[in-house]
Amino acid sequence: MRLVPREKNNSVTLTGITAFRPEGSNGTCIYLNGYYEGYCNSRITLAKVTEDVYDKLIGHCNDLDGVDMRVLWDWEAAKECIRAKLVNREMNSELLRRVPYREFLDLAVIYYVTVDGLSEGVNGAFTVSDKNMEVWRKDEKALYQTAVSNMRLDGKPVFEDMEKIIRSIMPEEIPDFAVGIPKFRFYVLTNPKKVFGAVELLDGSTLKEIGDELGG
Repeated sequence: MRLVPREKNNSVTLTGITAFRPEGSNGTCIYLNGYYEGYCNSRITLAKVTEDVYDKLIGHCNDLDGVDMRVLWDWEAAKECIRAKLVNREMNSELLRRVPYREFLDLAVIYYVTVDGLSEGVNGAFTVSDKNMEVWRKDEKALYQTAVSNMRLDGKPVFEDMEKIIRSIMPEEIPDFAVGIPKFRFYVLTNPKKVFGAVELLDGSTLKEIGDELGG
């Protein structure tokens, strides 16, 4: 069992505790930041933190048993699992020192590997690092081409009118809030899973179809 720092998007670093079974090489990680804030604000006792973290470590100790970890070193196993996402370039400057990326407007395209066989609700993705690239012996261009071609493996993009989305979640009895206000159309472009959906901006065919639809 050991403490590990994990850098997330926008230069946010979380501290987790990870535990490994003696006979296994895979372990689970429980983040402690929320517990620390709760303890400092007297919302939770140290005894409760210890109990809750222990229960989670035990409850998730088998999460990775069915996962094929070859994706981290075998390109043939990894290539269909490569995906891309867009992050703020300035706010992730430290992360970009350690991962392959390309600039896109004021954003950066970075990459991650999805894994199958995890329990429901467990994070099944690993950010691709420069170390992965050395092991795979691939450059960023190959990574980008693979990630873009894999986008359609997850299904067709979702392009919806924002007003339609808002009205679908509003009670019917609420009056028209836009009466007398000039209509400005806003749209949402995302992927079927609605996870890192901004990456659909990288699909030129999708953007052309949207342009033809709106322009027509």
